[in-house]
Amino acid sequence: MSIVGTKGVDISYANGNIDLSKVKKAGYNWVMIRCGYGSDITKQDDSRFESNVKKAEALGMPWGVYLYSYATNKSEALSEVKHIKRLLKGKKPTLPIALDVEDKSYYVSHGCYNKSAITEIVKTFIDGIKKAGYYPMLYTGLYWLDNYIDKSVYNSIDMWIAQWSAKCQYKGNNLGMWQYGGETNYIESNNITGVGTIDKNYIYKDYPTIIKNGGYNGWSKKSNSTVQPKTITEQQLRQKVCNAMNGWLGAIEGDSKHAEILKIYNSQKPLPVGYKMKVNDAWCAATVSAAWLKVGIASYTGTECGCGRFIDVAKSKGIWVESDSYKPKIGDAIIYYWNDSGNGECTSGADHIGIVTEVNGNSFVVTEGNTGNGSKGVVGKRTMRVNSKYIRGFIAPDYATIAKKVAGIITPDKNTITNKIPNTSSTVIPTVTYKVRVNGRWLPEVTNLTDFAGIAKTQITDVAIKVSKGSVKYRVHIKGGNWLPYVTGYNIYDDNNGYAGNHKAIDAIEVYYSTPRDLVGKTGYLKAKYRVSPFGGNYYGWQYDNEKTNGQDGYAGAIGKVIDKFQIVLSK
Repeated sequence: MSIVGTKGVDISYANGNIDLSKVKKAGYNWVMIRCGYGSDITKQDDSRFESNVKKAEALGMPWGVYLYSYATNKSEALSEVKHIKRLLKGKKPTLPIALDVEDKSYYVSHGCYNKSAITEIVKTFIDGIKKAGYYPMLYTGLYWLDNYIDKSVYNSIDMWIAQWSAKCQYKGNNLGMWQYGGETNYIESNNITGVGTIDKNYIYKDYPTIIKNGGYNGWSKKSNSTVQPKTITEQQLRQKVCNAMNGWLGAIEGDSKHAEILKIYNSQKPLPVGYKMKVNDAWCAATVSAAWLKVGIASYTGTECGCGRFIDVAKSKGIWVESDSYKPKIGDAIIYYWNDSGNGECTSGADHIGIVTEVNGNSFVVTEGNTGNGSKGVVGKRTMRVNSKYIRGFIAPDYATIAKKVAGIITPDKNTITNKIPNTSSTVIPTVTYKVRVNGRWLPEVTNLTDFAGIAKTQITDVAIKVSKGSVKYRVHIKGGNWLPYVTGYNIYDDNNGYAGNHKAIDAIEVYYSTPRDLVGKTGYLKAKYRVSPFGGNYYGWQYDNEKTNGQDGYAGAIGKVIDKFQIVLSK
C-alpha cells in the first residue's frame, strides 16, 4: 500500500522512550529516526536510535534516518557519511537518509556561514550517500535554500522541508516530505495522546516502492525496477469517480452497499473532525467522500461527512466554485441549499451533495447518496440544469493535474494535508516577520519559527517586527538603561517608529499583538508568543504578550543580561 499522502513523525532521544504503537494508532504511519549528530564518533550516536528502529520494524512502520549536521568542511561531511554507514550496517530502511542542515550559530562560530561552504558540505554528503548505495535527502528550511545552498545541488535530490505553517511554500517537484508542525502546529494539535509534543510530517512520494525497486538502502534491485507510470487521462479519472458512485445506485440505508460506503469512509485515519459515521447518520457527504477515497484521490479533493464543512475544505484547496452558471464536468460535486430563493447567487447554506455523473449541454445528472422520499435514504439520481434554483456551488477538483500525480508524473499536492486542514483559508493564523541588528548590520528576515533571529554569542541591538494581519506594538529594554518607547512600524530606515532599539545592547523585549475583529470569530484572540536567549545561553521560557501570570514577567529576557537570539510567532 502506497504511503503517499499519509502522515508520519520524526523522533530522537528527545522524545524519550516513545511508544510508537500510540503514534501509529493516532494515524501517523511512518517515522524518520535521528541516528546521531556530526562526525563518526560513537558518543555522537543518538542514544535511542537502535531501540527506535526496533520499535518501528516491530510495528511494520516504514522508517528512514536523519543526521544532524555539524560539518564545517568537506572532510567533516565525509565523516558524517561514515557515521551513517556505520549505524545502518545490517539495516534496510525504506525511507530516505537525510542530512539535517539548520544550525546557523554553529556555522557562524566556525566561519563557514556562507553559500559556498555550506553548498560544498551538502554536495559532499549527497555524493557520499549516493556512492554508498543509499537514497539521500536534505532536511532544511526555505531560508537556507534561498540564501545558503546552491539550487543546482538541492535540486539534485529530494527535499524534506521544515516549515511550520498551514501551507508548504516550496515549489520544486523534488519535494519528498514536509515537516508541517512541531512545538507550533497551525494545522492540528502539536501532540499525540500518550506521547507528548512531537514533530509531524506529510509525505509526497512512495519511498518504500522507490527504494526497494531501485535497490537503495541495502535492498536488492528488482529486474523490473524501472517502473513505468500507469498513465491515466483526465477523462478516465473522472469516469472512474462516476463508476464508483453509480456502482452504489440503489443502495438503501442499512443494506450491504450502504455498509460498504460507511466502511470506506470510516477507514480514514484520522477521521475528519474525528467523527465515525453511524448507520442512521445523514450520509450524502460520506458517499461523495467514499467515491473519492475508493478511486484514491481523496488527498486532492478532501473528504467530509458534513456539507458545510465540505465547502470549507474545498475553499482551502482552491477548488470551490460559487456560481450557478458554472457548467460542471463529470466527477465534479454539487452542493445544494434547499432554501435558495433562486434570485442571484446563493452564498450561504448547505444541505445536500452529490457527484455529477452525466453532462448533456446545460443539463446534467447527479448521483447522490441519502436521497429519495422514503423513510430510508437511497443512492439515486437527480437531473439539474445550469443556473437552476438550489445550487449552492460546486467542488471542481483539478482532475488533469491529479491524473498526472496519480500516474507519478509529478509529485502530489504541496499545500494540503489529507483531512487535516484549516476550515477555510481565511482562518490561517497571521505570519510574523522579524529581523535583528547585530554588529551594526541587519540580519536576514525570519518568518515565524522557521529559524531564530540573531547569532549566538553576538549581542542584539535593534529589533523590527511586523505581522501579515492585525497589528503589533513592541519595545526593548537597554542594558544599563531603560525601556525605550513602543513602536508599531517595520522600517529599518525609520529610527522613530520603524524598529525598536538605539544601537545599544538589548536585555529584554516586550511585544503585544492586537487581533483584528474579523479574525476573532475564526481564530479567537491571538497573542504574541516569543522568547529570547541570554548571551551564549539557552532560551528563557516563552512569554505571551505582556502577561504577568503563570510565572511570566511581562517581557522576554532578564534585566542586565544581554540577548543574542530571538523568536516570535502568534498563538492562541
